[in-house]
Amino acid sequence: MDGFNNAQAPSGYQEIQWLADTFVALMGLGWVVNYALMIWHSAKGETYSMALLPLCNNIGWELVYTLVYPSSNKVELAVFAAGVTLNVFIMATAARSARIEWSHSPLVADHAALILLLGTLVCFTGHVALALEIGPALAYSWGAVICQLALSIGGMCQLLQRNSTRGTSWTLWLSRFLGSCCTVGFAFLRWKYWPEVYGWLGSPLILWSLATFVLADSTYGAMTCWSQATPPHSNGNTTYLEDKVLTAPLDYLRESPGKDIRGGLTNAFNQFLCVPEEKVTVIKRIIDLLHNASLLIDDIQDSSKLRRGVPVAHSIFGIAQTINSANLAYFMAQKELDQLTNPRAYAIFTEELVNLHRGQGMELHWRDSLHCPTEQEYMRMIQNKTGGLFRLAIRLMQGESSSKRDFVPLVETLGALFQIRDDYQNLQSDVYSKNKGYCEDISEGKFSYPIIHSIRSRPGDLRLLNILKQRSEDPMVKEYAVEYIESTGSFVYSRQKIESLLQQAKAQLADLENGTNRGEKMRAILKMLALK
Repeated sequence: MDGFNNAQAPSGYQEIQWLADTFVALMGLGWVVNYALMIWHSAKGETYSMALLPLCNNIGWELVYTLVYPSSNKVELAVFAAGVTLNVFIMATAARSARIEWSHSPLVADHAALILLLGTLVCFTGHVALALEIGPALAYSWGAVICQLALSIGGMCQLLQRNSTRGTSWTLWLSRFLGSCCTVGFAFLRWKYWPEVYGWLGSPLILWSLATFVLADSTYGAMTCWSQATPPHSNGNTTYLEDKVLTAPLDYLRESPGKDIRGGLTNAFNQFLCVPEEKVTVIKRIIDLLHNASLLIDDIQDSSKLRRGVPVAHSIFGIAQTINSANLAYFMAQKELDQLTNPRAYAIFTEELVNLHRGQGMELHWRDSLHCPTEQEYMRMIQNKTGGLFRLAIRLMQGESSSKRDFVPLVETLGALFQIRDDYQNLQSDVYSKNKGYCEDISEGKFSYPIIHSIRSRPGDLRLLNILKQRSEDPMVKEYAVEYIESTGSFVYSRQKIESLLQQAKAQLADLENGTNRGEKMRAILKMLALK
């Protein structure tokens, strides 16, 4: 293949072949060190170093000249193979870290792996197409030029956007810069000693590309030194690492995501409300922050051991730090309201957070005073506690929509359905036991829907009330409590209530649809909430 077969080179080039191979080996060494440092920085700081699209371009180019048009030069081929191998790890760390680096853009954060795969596929096929168009030898060099410019400019933009050297270092930059300079040295030798084939390397476009690379990468190096000398600030008050400490319990909880029923409900209601996607994304972010913050606090107040199948956050980070992280999340959510247009957004936010804490407060009061509420009192508590975040999401969406329909009644039905179903599953579901612990509500002394019915169905029998008072972790005691609840018909009663709420929600949905068939996503959610 022209350009890769050095046996066809003129004698002048063959005499300095050792120097050309040295440049290639040094280029490979520089880039291997660079890639290894990228992986190390990513593992250390939960971030990534190379901008996503230049990363895709690099991998695409390396794959083409490793698999499709492999070099006959073994040194060069070994360099490419090492680059491809390391790039697999770089892609993995970038996909993992995107959740943090792109928290301001959930679309990228949630689909980083897919973006990287599709981006690599597009770049790979683009480099193959270029090789078919102008020949692999020319395409190899022009592809390298494109990769280098994208990397240099992309890296500089990334540094400017982050205003921080996280994920990178001066050593990392220098290894890349010197590796690329060795490529320039290799190209110079081919241009000077093999002009019949590589005379085009002295063209104005190549020289412009070289000057742009040197300018961009030199600027990047200077900016790296300046950024390290000037402590980066993520919000004007705290550094990135400080922020990571502050949000560590929240980030830990997010690493074990739930079913995102609230996000699904938001999408389902938007079939009716037609809120612009960017506003829906903001509202989802608000609800996600508040929901996870409330879980952190709940687990502390309930002395929980497990959440989503892993140890609760406060058992790892401590109670004080977890409370602080949860409180921070409340204000992070409040800050997001600035991106909404509804002037009542702050008032709605405050109203529903007050409702949420009222509901939580009553539930704690009943538990700590060993007072069994009535079913009506419990339903009112649900509307405040569980219904609060559901209602907040939909009220914020209604504020961004032109629709005048009132969706709150359906939301409140869904809140009650979700909570009572959760109460039932806590005492009856094996999956629930695995994720949160066996019959956790009994260990917490919680008055849940089946427990309230069971106690009130036999007012003179204090056995279940006394079991709650003990907050026992003994599986045999909990099994006895479940058998007692079963004997009072409370599980049957709970299933009937769940079915009744399901039918009520379906009727409300049909009324809102009014023949428009916009409730497809909502019907899927209701089907999921039905007991199997």
